[in-house]
Amino acid sequence: LTPTAFVNAMESVQEDYPRPAFDALLNLVDSHDGARILWTLTPGADNEEAKSDPAARAAGVRDLAMVAAIQLSFPGMASIYYGTEVGLTGHDDPDDRRPYPWDDQDEQIRALYRTYARARAEHPALATGDLRFLVADDARGTLAYLRRAPDDAAVTAVNTGAADVELRIPTGDG
Repeated sequence: LTPTAFVNAMESVQEDYPRPAFDALLNLVDSHDGARILWTLTPGADNEEAKSDPAARAAGVRDLAMVAAIQLSFPGMASIYYGTEVGLTGHDDPDDRRPYPWDDQDEQIRALYRTYARARAEHPALATGDLRFLVADDARGTLAYLRRAPDDAAVTAVNTGAADVELRIPTGDG
C-alpha cells in the first residue's frame, strides 16, 4: 500500500463513521483468523524456513515497527493479538494460534511495543486527538500525520522505503 493509497483508504473509512464511532474502531492487524502480521510482513515463500531467514526476519521486523507505530498512534482502539508484541509469527490457521513464547521473546520487538504504548498512554493526542494527514509521498515512501488534542499534539512519521530520507513535515503552525 502506498502512502497515498493508505491516506485515501483511511479517509474513506473516516468519512463512513461519525467521530465517536471512528475513535472507537478496533485497530486489528492480526488475529486467530489469519496469518500473523510478522509472518505476512516477512519476505519470502510461505514456509518456516524462508520466514526464519535472518535477513528476511529483519525486514519483517522493520516493517512491523512501522505497523506498530501506526496502530498505536492512530485513532481507535489498538488491539494487539497475544504474542505479536514479542515476535510470535505463524502462517494461517492453526499455525496462527501458536502458544505464547514465554521462553523465546524478541526483546527488540517488545521494546518497540512498550515505547509506542507508553507514548500513547502519556500523550492525550495519541489516544483522543484529531487526525490530520500531513505528508503522503509515494515517490519517497513517506507518510506523516498529526494527532492534536486541546493541550497536546503528536506527529507520527514513517519511511516505507529502504533508504534514509530527510522529511520536512508541514504542520501548518508557522
